Amino acid sequence: MRVVGADGCRAGWVYVALDGEQGWEGGIAPNVRALWRRFQAAELILLDVPIGLKERGHDERACDVRARRLLGARRSSVFPVPCRGAIYASTYDEACRINMERTGRGLSKQAWNIAPLIRQVDELLRSDARARETIRESHPELAFWALNGGLSMAHYKATPEGEAERLALLRERFPAAEAVVDELTARYPRRDLERDDVIDALALAVTASGWPEHITSIPLQPEFDAHGLRMEMVYGEVQLTAAGGGTDRILDTL
Repeated sequence: MRVVGADGCRAGWVYVALDGEQGWEGGIAPNVRALWRRFQAAELILLDVPIGLKERGHDERACDVRARRLLGARRSSVFPVPCRGAIYASTYDEACRINMERTGRGLSKQAWNIAPLIRQVDELLRSDARARETIRESHPELAFWALNGGLSMAHYKATPEGEAERLALLRERFPAAEAVVDELTARYPRRDLERDDVIDALALAVTASGWPEHITSIPLQPEFDAHGLRMEMVYGEVQLTAAGGGTDRILDTL
């Protein structure tokens, strides 16, 4: 079985593909269609990008609201997702105007900076039924929350402490985790790829390796957008820690 995790980076999409024998391959795809062409035979591809977009309305996607509840101190990593019209705008000012008119919210620069990635995925999934069944949305901080027994990471990912705690979790499931990060960041210049990009992609690949038995999503019954795309976040089965608060705490948030 082959599964893939991919995260947006300056040069496109950094990906890590895992097989069932602890083998891996990684690299950068310039766009999501190139990624899909390479891995059409994969069982599951998890992307750190919003999939399924609202057309209008003041309510956010349920998966974003619920992910923030789960993540606590890391909740700011889940930003409000623009409406579809804003994603297809030509300029930031136009996108802000459209988003305000249709949702009552402004648009952060962070959201606008990844608009090309969101648009790539939206266009692919709306045009390719097979891709819709294989490519799903996830979120690295939600993946780490699940790997950590229902506890969010203590440190921001771009700090030495944040990298160390995330790699420690990944090594428990994939012993070559640090070697993957070292090799890919040595292969590409920093202007194209940061270490935390690779760590995020690997977290999604490790999560995907639990497919299908140990994978779940929020919401359990996803919403669908106007084009039939799921609005959900996929993550791994949580092995609850005592400090995590127990099953009731998890269920109360979903």
